[in-house]
Amino acid sequence: MATLVHSFGTIRRVLLSTIGFLLTLLILRTPTTPYYKPGTPKPVEPNNKRPRLRLPEELQKFLTWNAPQDDPNHYPPYDAYKDRDYDPNRWETFPQNIGLYLKGTIAALSEQHKTKKAFLPYPDYNSEQYQKSWRGQYVACDGANGKPVDDQPDEVVTAYQGVPEGFPEPDIGSLEAVGLDQPICFDRYSRLKPYGLGQDEKSRKENDQIDLSAVNWGALQNKCLTRNRGRYENGIIPDLHPGIVPPDFEDRSTRHSEKRRRDLDDLDTEKSSQELRMDKRDFDVGVEPRDHPHNGKDVKPYKARSAVLIRTWDQYEYHENDLQMIRSLVSELNLQNGGEYHVFLFIQVKNLDEPIFTSEMAYKQALDRYVPNEFHDMAILWSEKLCQEWYPKIGEWSVYWQQFMPVQWFSRTHPEYDHVWNWEMDARYIGQQYQFMEQIASFAKKQPRKYLWERNSRYFIPALHGTYENFTANSNSLIEHAKATRSMKTVWGPEPWSPEQKEHLMGDSAPGPEEKDDFSWGVGQEADFITLLPLWDPRQTWWSYRDKLFNYPPSEEGSEERPYPHVPRRVFINTFVRFSTRLLNAMHYENMAGLSMASEMWPGSVALHHGFKAVYAPHPIWQSHIWPAEYMDITFNADGWGAGSKPGTNIDDGRGVNFDIERERRGEPQVGTGPNKEGKTARWTQERDSPYNPDREHYFAGWSWYFWSDFPRIIYWRWMGWKAGFSIVTIGGRKVTDELGLAGGPDWEKKHGRMCLPSMLLHPVKDVRPPED
Repeated sequence: MATLVHSFGTIRRVLLSTIGFLLTLLILRTPTTPYYKPGTPKPVEPNNKRPRLRLPEELQKFLTWNAPQDDPNHYPPYDAYKDRDYDPNRWETFPQNIGLYLKGTIAALSEQHKTKKAFLPYPDYNSEQYQKSWRGQYVACDGANGKPVDDQPDEVVTAYQGVPEGFPEPDIGSLEAVGLDQPICFDRYSRLKPYGLGQDEKSRKENDQIDLSAVNWGALQNKCLTRNRGRYENGIIPDLHPGIVPPDFEDRSTRHSEKRRRDLDDLDTEKSSQELRMDKRDFDVGVEPRDHPHNGKDVKPYKARSAVLIRTWDQYEYHENDLQMIRSLVSELNLQNGGEYHVFLFIQVKNLDEPIFTSEMAYKQALDRYVPNEFHDMAILWSEKLCQEWYPKIGEWSVYWQQFMPVQWFSRTHPEYDHVWNWEMDARYIGQQYQFMEQIASFAKKQPRKYLWERNSRYFIPALHGTYENFTANSNSLIEHAKATRSMKTVWGPEPWSPEQKEHLMGDSAPGPEEKDDFSWGVGQEADFITLLPLWDPRQTWWSYRDKLFNYPPSEEGSEERPYPHVPRRVFINTFVRFSTRLLNAMHYENMAGLSMASEMWPGSVALHHGFKAVYAPHPIWQSHIWPAEYMDITFNADGWGAGSKPGTNIDDGRGVNFDIERERRGEPQVGTGPNKEGKTARWTQERDSPYNPDREHYFAGWSWYFWSDFPRIIYWRWMGWKAGFSIVTIGGRKVTDELGLAGGPDWEKKHGRMCLPSMLLHPVKDVRPPED
């Protein structure tokens, strides 16, 4: 077996590496902002509940395990890694994280925490401080029953005032890092009862409850916006059928804004509100003159507005839990805050022959067929035909490759929104949605742009890094080291891929030399692009779509295998992101010119080229198994220490392709994540041993937030009180579950209690309905 541990010079190398690294830190320039100081991080106290792994001494033994016999139904194959320095299947036998279920219950709460309170993480809109800070006046909006939501504490999300004792800490990211660290938890009733959980015709009659399926949620949002329109610069009712006219003139957005403002001013009450009554206060309260916004006085800013596009398609089957999720988004993101967000169902019609863009009748019939009645007035239909019409030079318009073309269309035809969230039907948030989106945006706004692109590629592992401040200091130190040794060129301002593009940049130029910045540029600036998993450079990895570029010219320095080394790019996994309007505009113009990339690569790459602010927000992620923290780090933050050869080959010498033998001979440190500190410093996830390589991606199969993991479904099923078993792997056609087996349901809860979980974002959670016993 190839080994990562070399008998010759091991002790000398480790000592020299440590001494050299410390000396390097002493000579590094220290910025003045303490939060981002790149000095020596504080030591992290070991987590005694988590197994430890001493590197490099124990790695070879650790990777020697009794793997199952190979099985054609399992990928990666078990027998392919016996002579390798990594094994993507090794985690399957780690201790299972069943504390999520056994400890995450109401019964595990201390007595003083077994009380529920209304959870309303909103500003005090009527406070003197808030009114001094923002224009317009907040007016309470009506809820589903037609009464102001501010007067109905029983009709909102409630939370238990504590976290179950012994509940596992997140493995990746943290609640504290993104500002979600209140000591609270939610069971299914405290989270979903206001949106219909537990309701049926009998209970509605007994408890005088309304039928939520009969509510017009789009009209409620419009009514809420109308009452609060003085708070927004473009407080106009959205156009649900903007058409397909190609954007070959620049005043389209302006004309749409003017048209809809006239629609609002001349609003026909019966037509716009349908069965919901509007009175005079819906129009007059909080409206300020728009003709002279400055009036020679200090100007208070308007509140920004965001659109939330819930992506779905024509044949999607809506279950009751889907309806509850959509209602919760409308209530928490719009009705309870005076319309700061507007929620849409963004529905793909897959039949390109349906004339939804040319026939009002066909559009209405499609709505009737594809959309639940309660969401008709918040639904927008589109098809790939609009991608062909708007971007004819691309040549490939499948939504699989061009996920964000319709989002660009939405933004161009709805310029009243400063930001657009791309959301999916198979996400579930156990928590309060407004708090999540606001705190994620707040985290991103605080981030300085110095070393931001480099930090964006690295996973924060609390068990290893401690606090997020400690993680940031450590990351900045390694980036500074890489710069000092000239092994890395950091991103500072736009990174255009060609001289021609340099003449047409739409983002931000750097304010001066990077060396003179004290980590202040970008602090307080809204992010143009927010992701919920890292942003990383795929060019040196084996990620499947790294060279899926449309109409970019190949480089003479490239190869048949890697033809585009000259095009800087960044990838993020999943499509849950927030865009700024200006980034979507840049993506639009690049598409107009005939350029595009695979969906996961397109927004981050355009942001990189043009100089937009992009931020990975490290929200908490749990794993199905308990990994040693050190192994998590060398796996998910691999930076070139590992074998790195193409999957299925064995051409490395066991030390990693990036082990610098000349550096070793000179007595200089190798400051990577590898067991012997080999690797390319600060190139986390971006080398030949990237965790996003096809076989290594199996590492993510036990994550609570990763597109092909089964773990999120099991957490959610059991939280809902349904029986579920976690399918870790399939061996011999048989699904192997966790040690709890088929757990959950009424009998389980009688013994253990209902699950009560802290704020937690789960994906994917598909086909959400009670299982058939």
